[in-house]
Amino acid sequence: MLKVVENITEENVKGISDDGVSQAVTAKVGIATVGNVEVPNPVELALYRTFVEIDQPTSDFIFRMKDGPRCALFEADGGKWKLEAIHNISEYLGDALKKEIEQDRITIIA
Repeated sequence: MLKVVENITEENVKGISDDGVSQAVTAKVGIATVGNVEVPNPVELALYRTFVEIDQPTSDFIFRMKDGPRCALFEADGGKWKLEAIHNISEYLGDALKKEIEQDRITIIA
């Protein structure tokens, strides 16, 4: 995805091929050569959405391009990352607070 974005010329993107699932745009291939590059879809990213101590859940995103070097990411996992984040936080707290949980001083609800 980054290779596509960094090689887009500053002129308007011409010749976009879009079938609703995949997209191809014109991008700079060499020093002065312009050619078609397949836009990767979906792309899997691990964004910082929760505590930094927790493994960040990965999500699928749809990567789209418009005129010029304008790009957008659209979430494509239906919010599945939230359930994974809750599970990861629960596991982290279960390990970090093991003594307190065993002594029935803390209850983790997740």
